Amino acid sequence: MTGPVLDPTTILFAASCVALTLGGGLLILRPAFAQFLRGLTALAGSSAILGLGCAFFVAGRSGVASSQIAGACGAFGVYASAVLFHMAVCSLLDRNPRLRFAVAVMTPFWLCGVWLLYEVEVRDRGIAVLCSGVILAVVLTMRETWISVRARQRGATLLLAVQGLLVVTLAILVAVVLVRSEPEIDRQLLLWITPFVYLAGTIMVIVAMLQGLLIVNERAIRRLRQASLSEDLLTGLANRNALFDVAERELERCEGGHKALSLVLIELDNIRQYNDWYGHTLGDAILVHVANCIRARIRPGERAGRWGGSSFAVLMPESPGGRPSKFANLLTESLVLDPMRFGTLEIEISICSGFATSEVGGSTRDALVAAAEESLHEAMSTATGVGRPRTIE
Repeated sequence: MTGPVLDPTTILFAASCVALTLGGGLLILRPAFAQFLRGLTALAGSSAILGLGCAFFVAGRSGVASSQIAGACGAFGVYASAVLFHMAVCSLLDRNPRLRFAVAVMTPFWLCGVWLLYEVEVRDRGIAVLCSGVILAVVLTMRETWISVRARQRGATLLLAVQGLLVVTLAILVAVVLVRSEPEIDRQLLLWITPFVYLAGTIMVIVAMLQGLLIVNERAIRRLRQASLSEDLLTGLANRNALFDVAERELERCEGGHKALSLVLIELDNIRQYNDWYGHTLGDAILVHVANCIRARIRPGERAGRWGGSSFAVLMPESPGGRPSKFANLLTESLVLDPMRFGTLEIEISICSGFATSEVGGSTRDALVAAAEESLHEAMSTATGVGRPRTIE
């Protein structure tokens, strides 16, 4: 004698374990991906609550709890999971979730379905009503996903396909319940189809997670490209192009208000030997260390950046006359008194500084840069490492 090929209780139990594991895993991964993946908390909650809903159904089928109470609690878990999944997908795809509409429409479906579950004669009708509410939530999510697919042309096609599969599975279940034939045949079909519904829901959560990771990668690459246009990726400071833009804006502002703008150029004059002796890993560490020292010593309104190679620059709008020289001396002193430590090495960093100030309106960016570079070249040939200030009048 052979037993049934499919055990619905076992499938529901497996779906519960998978969904709970996914929910817990997403909660653990949330700190790492929260910056790129919006809706991760809602997706984790959707997976965990779906697992709890399946667990209630398993309890009802195995006789651990009343079948009516377990059905009501399990249906509530599935409904809550569907709402959270809608929120997660909308956040993931940059759409506005229709939360109030979904809750307002699904609540009557749940109440009506639970009421029918307690009537033995129409219990199957209760299952159909509950499935109809879930279909509504998934179709609402499919609408937002489809709009995203049309707008992006990528990133959500697979998710839309799995949502469609779940809707078809639920629709078949509703059709089996409503188009009644022989009671025994109906009961067998329900035993076979119902577990697939919850299994399809679990697969949809898995696909959403995988789709989310793809979107994380896409957003990270986009953010990296955007940052590379205005930021030095090694030090986190502005790059040369960004400093040029800031300098032009400040010069225009200074022209109207007749206020000064200073540019300080800083050159590391002994980094090449460290690169030759210990490799570029140490050289990169030195650049990051100097960038942090500069960042810690600039004032609000001043802008620091990497000028290129082993050079840095600081723009100082409306700075007092002695501010650039004081800043250069303070930075040099801090690097000497607090040398960088790299493993067992104690790195002595020496710098040269040059600066120029535009005190009249109509000065150009190129004139300011040329004057600061002239001061820097002079600093390289002096013992102090600080060039004479240049003034554009």
